[in-house]
Amino acid sequence: MKKIKIIPEPQWIRFRRKQEFVIDKNCQIITDEKCNNIFAFAVKILSEKLEKILREKISIIRGGKSNGKKKIITFKMLDKNNMKLLSDEKEIDIDRLLEEGYFLDVTAKEINIKAVSLKGIFYGIQTLIQLINKKTIPCVEVIDYPALEIRGIFIHCVPDLRWYPGSQTPKLEYLKGLIKQLSQYKINTLIIEYGDKFSYEKHPALNHKAAFTKDEIRELVDFADKYYIEIIPLLQSLGHLDYLLQHKEYAHLKEGGKEGRQTCPLNPGSFKLFTELAEEIIELHPETKHFHIGADETRELGDCPKCKEEVKRVGKDGLYVNHVNKICHWVKERGKIPIIWDDILCRYPETVDILDKDAIIMYWDYCAISKRNPLLIPRAADRGLVYDKRWKTKWRKELSNLDRDILEKCAQPIDLEKDLGDKYLSVFRKYLGKEFPKYITPFPYINFYKDKGFKVIGAPYLCGEEGLAKWYIYPHFQSALPHISTYCQRLSDKNSLGIVSTWWTAEAIPFETSWYSIIGTAEYSWHPRRFLRKDYDLRFSFQFFGIDNTEIAKAIRSLRGEIPYAQIYAQRLSLDEQIKRFEKSKEVRKELKKIKGIKRKAVIALDILNRYKGKINKNELSMKYLILSAKTIGHKANQLLIFHKVELRLKPRNSGIKTREIIKELEDLKKELLNLKRETEEVFSMSMKSSEVEEEISMRYGKEEEKMDKYLSELKSKED
Repeated sequence: MKKIKIIPEPQWIRFRRKQEFVIDKNCQIITDEKCNNIFAFAVKILSEKLEKILREKISIIRGGKSNGKKKIITFKMLDKNNMKLLSDEKEIDIDRLLEEGYFLDVTAKEINIKAVSLKGIFYGIQTLIQLINKKTIPCVEVIDYPALEIRGIFIHCVPDLRWYPGSQTPKLEYLKGLIKQLSQYKINTLIIEYGDKFSYEKHPALNHKAAFTKDEIRELVDFADKYYIEIIPLLQSLGHLDYLLQHKEYAHLKEGGKEGRQTCPLNPGSFKLFTELAEEIIELHPETKHFHIGADETRELGDCPKCKEEVKRVGKDGLYVNHVNKICHWVKERGKIPIIWDDILCRYPETVDILDKDAIIMYWDYCAISKRNPLLIPRAADRGLVYDKRWKTKWRKELSNLDRDILEKCAQPIDLEKDLGDKYLSVFRKYLGKEFPKYITPFPYINFYKDKGFKVIGAPYLCGEEGLAKWYIYPHFQSALPHISTYCQRLSDKNSLGIVSTWWTAEAIPFETSWYSIIGTAEYSWHPRRFLRKDYDLRFSFQFFGIDNTEIAKAIRSLRGEIPYAQIYAQRLSLDEQIKRFEKSKEVRKELKKIKGIKRKAVIALDILNRYKGKINKNELSMKYLILSAKTIGHKANQLLIFHKVELRLKPRNSGIKTREIIKELEDLKKELLNLKRETEEVFSMSMKSSEVEEEISMRYGKEEEKMDKYLSELKSKED
């Protein structure tokens, strides 16, 4: 089959020799007589694209016949029986075809798009637009539909006050542009955790200065409806409520002590507060089918005296699930389907038997990158990410470089057959696969939840394996795409509901740098299969930037953000403390070598991105963010190398380093920092609410300027 550079790749496509449909003045659009306003909106997207090419208006005839023009583009709504008759190809999923699928048939003189649903027509139009090459469209037949029903992205607008006070809250116009962009790749779901970025009327003390107004949210929801994207709100019902519990009005609801992050499930005020906040949110999302109640990482369960007594009676699992079921019941009474994070259910597997059966389980897992996966998260065994210890010795040579990186940096070696314990293995052993303990079935808990009768949504991380991307300033794309494609394959094989890739503000990675993974989510949730990097890189570069080679994609992947000084806020260390820790480390030489490599790659990537920034014909903002990221990574690496030189020079024994040279390097570094701050403000202001941009700059560059001034003063005094 001839390769086409569209995303997502269709389920079935056949080319008609070497013919083409040429876009010229002889074209007209003929719509179905059933055409309504939503249908007309979809057709308008195509007509505007054609008019931009032709530089003149194109005629649209509703429910009629051609007025004599030689070339026509027609849209036809079919009933289910007619659709079934057309789908005589093998291995067609007729249910998915009827729900969101379409037929596209392009000849030299006519283009036909047929579907049962308006959504199918919309997706057929998106494919047709991607097929346009200047003024021609290849003659093809396409039968297409998604493998997964829910294909989405999760956006987190809540600060995690333990680590990072910012939340990179996007502007309304940016979110609208994001929705339009996502729809082009057939994404149909956007989960937003508003937190304090919602303007509550009953609880105004919670409203952040960057909160969306209710009119803004209404506008956003209406806009998303036109593009067939469901906005699902998430409101935490138990944990991750730092932003709320910091206010004295709600401190009495804390489950833990002074640092409490969750509400007490037995305090009537907790349920009352959740329902009052949720009521306001639901009111602004009237057509949304789902409501996400969060309920993850509730590590303070049973901490308060009242809950301790209840735990003696029903256990932590009972305390948790009784509260969650109460929340689920309330959500269902409002006509919504509750969605819940899975980690606490997995930690206490007995809760799954009594959890409300209408709840949808959203299973987050950030580790597996292939079908032969050595990693496991055994939450019920009270373990983090682990692997069998024989990978360090007996099987070490069988690891890929990426797997080795993940194992060494993110996971702990244990004896999987002994250390997991009988209780864990009695429940989960059958889900871990035939090659256990060497290899683990990727995302094993999909089967566990499905066996218990639940619908499952997978939740990978857009920025790659958490231990590699966490606290960095840039995604870890080496692991992100294999991870997402493997997840989609497993979910599809097990007839799961869908996938929603997550983006967390606590990692401080700008959303706009994550498009390589976002579009990967669209690609593999529609058509799951093994990730082939060269093929994906070419189609991504072509569709997202309009560049017909893989150079930009290679530059994006080559950037690495794991700079020690980028992690200061995560470790709650001052810049001085971080420098001391680095200088005292036994791994200084090894780290310096790694940092030099990161700097070198950043310089090469920046050169490539700068060469193409004037050649791309779309998504200029994303290019600005990528260039800023390359500059930031290069700056952070260079800063570490120069600061190390300064520390050596300031030691009692003269290191042989010339003071004047270091002063010059520091002065140049300071100029670079000031320029970087200005550029950061300029770029971030294009997508983020202005009140948060200053906070973001402060987080990224901290006390760097003051430290440079102090160093310069000390060096100049030495010089004197």
